[in-house]
Amino acid sequence: MMKTIPLREFDKFRNVLKAYYSHMRAYKDSLISRFYGLHEVCWIGSDGKEQKRYLVIMNNVFTDFAVGVKFDLKGSSHGRSALRNGERIADLTEKQLKTALKDNDFRTQIKVIKLDEKPPAGQNSLYCKKRPFHEIIMTDTEFFIHAQIIDYSLLLGEIVDVEYHELRDHIQEFPELGNGIYFEPSREKAYVIGIIDPLTGFT
Repeated sequence: MMKTIPLREFDKFRNVLKAYYSHMRAYKDSLISRFYGLHEVCWIGSDGKEQKRYLVIMNNVFTDFAVGVKFDLKGSSHGRSALRNGERIADLTEKQLKTALKDNDFRTQIKVIKLDEKPPAGQNSLYCKKRPFHEIIMTDTEFFIHAQIIDYSLLLGEIVDVEYHELRDHIQEFPELGNGIYFEPSREKAYVIGIIDPLTGFT
């Protein structure tokens, strides 16, 4: 996907590009967005003045799966509600679910999710080659601290319209497809998780 960004974010990402590349090479299970291009586009407008736009090309966390309810989480409560008073997730239409809910909605509607990170006894598992979720989050956070980046979001979406045991088996066969995919211990739900918009510098 392609997104326009302000000059300050363009400059910030360009300044940390080498560190970002090194981090993504060292930690292939990182949840940070994959960026494929950073561009400055210039042209002469109809008024004869030079115009500029700054673009970034990145992966879409949800591109490979049909996702139902999804959350954009920042760890904040101020202004972090999408649902109106008394509104519940179960009441939302399919069109309304296309918009990501926020932190306060997660706290009141979901409260907690559990991720299955233990390989089945005596079996090969997609998690045998996957670091625990908290370790991945910690190394990504350490990169943000070093690069002085703030205001990113943890994007979480529940995968729908899929047989979970088939998805699990497919990822076991092709582990590279399992980055950012997590199952509940009950195996009744699966989630795709990523960290997006990590382009704002700390000032």
